[in-house]
Amino acid sequence: MNRSRTLIASLARDLAGVGFETLLPDLTGTGDSSGLLENQRWQHWLDDMSFMASWAATHCSLPLSVLGIRMGGLLAANLATQTPIDSLILWHTPADGSTWLEHTKRQQLATKGRALCGKSPPGYRFHPALETDIAAQKLGSQKLGTEKVLLIDRDTAQSAATAGAVEILSAALMAAREVGDTTRAELYRTALLCGLRALLQMQYDDAAELFFVPSELHPMALGGFRTTVYDGRISVQAVNTAIRALSAALNALQTEDYPSSLAPSA
Repeated sequence: MNRSRTLIASLARDLAGVGFETLLPDLTGTGDSSGLLENQRWQHWLDDMSFMASWAATHCSLPLSVLGIRMGGLLAANLATQTPIDSLILWHTPADGSTWLEHTKRQQLATKGRALCGKSPPGYRFHPALETDIAAQKLGSQKLGTEKVLLIDRDTAQSAATAGAVEILSAALMAAREVGDTTRAELYRTALLCGLRALLQMQYDDAAELFFVPSELHPMALGGFRTTVYDGRISVQAVNTAIRALSAALNALQTEDYPSSLAPSA
């Protein structure tokens, strides 16, 4: 949709140019497909994807890979729980659908003023049932039909990039454990703990900011997480992304995953 659609179309042309057989669907109610977006349900789109996967399996000679960007990654992951595919590529896909919905609605509110200037505000009109279904989607909550999963993320600010990596690693750890891949799970666990430490140190890293920790404990303090924006140098987005990443990590990690010095207290 919108810029994401342009990006994926360009990628599809590039892949086709080097020999990949590519299929870029317009889901029902989007692009040139029939139907209205506000009438669609998650199952409608899942049925569209299942049909495309079946068509590709019978008409294409190469192994079937499915790529989804943002919310489309959640749809692709859902497809992979019920349709055999060779590989799954999730591009800037949130760990859960509620995160994507919240971000989309904030964008709509932030740009609503364009309508006053004679421009239509961007955004989509979803049926309430579709919003409920999107919010219920979670990466790693179901066993995927493939062990080949590539996660791609992008962000500009260092803290936002680290938070995004922590969130994606949390989903990857849960997915690896769901399918019993202990080797990858251990790699994801180690990387996740390193990411959490980096976030701690980027949030609070000196004695002035660690004012709430007794001075004699400063050498042992790794850092901390902000919960409010206390001056103009700290953006709301930086605070929100770090807290969201922390929440995802706490949901993915188990008590025995932490080094003894970092284990969270009850």
